[in-house]
Amino acid sequence: MDLTTIISLTTIISPPERPSYGGRTEDWGVIEEILGMKLPVDYKKLINCYGTGCFMSFLYPFSPFAPFMTALNLLSGGTKKILVAYQEGKREYPQYTTPFDAYPKNPGLFPWATTTNGDNLFWLTRGDPTGWPVVVCDSKCSEEYDLYEMSATGFLDSWVRKELSPKAFPKNVKSAEPSFAPYLPKIHGR
Repeated sequence: MDLTTIISLTTIISPPERPSYGGRTEDWGVIEEILGMKLPVDYKKLINCYGTGCFMSFLYPFSPFAPFMTALNLLSGGTKKILVAYQEGKREYPQYTTPFDAYPKNPGLFPWATTTNGDNLFWLTRGDPTGWPVVVCDSKCSEEYDLYEMSATGFLDSWVRKELSPKAFPKNVKSAEPSFAPYLPKIHGR
């Protein structure tokens, strides 16, 4: 298990002292049981370390610990909506979508993050979760996509260091300073 990318990421973006909606190591077994799948160790470390929030005012990793009624919760209907929309698009317009099936097919795409533009970041669930590559699709999951043979934290680390630039991401994001903003729920009436 290679956790050097999460360590590298924390050297450029310090994690919050008190992560907002972060997980605990002992909680992941229940999450994986609910999902019916094992998750990559580096992703679990990412969520435990940073909690729920946004990288560079653009990219939001999904978290099973985020408030359930938010689109950021990995277990809520938002993840399923992304998968259903992807499957429908693939069925109706196969020539204009990525060449991958959707999870639970194996290998299949499973969403782990989204952007403010509605782009989706997926794992390609093939083999051991520690080796799942990242697939970045635009908001329509069109035939334009990027496949990165690296983990989620490897992708984040390379992206915040401006070492890669997915086609779906706007160019001005590349000029943003490395940052992480914890998710803070809106308080009604204030």
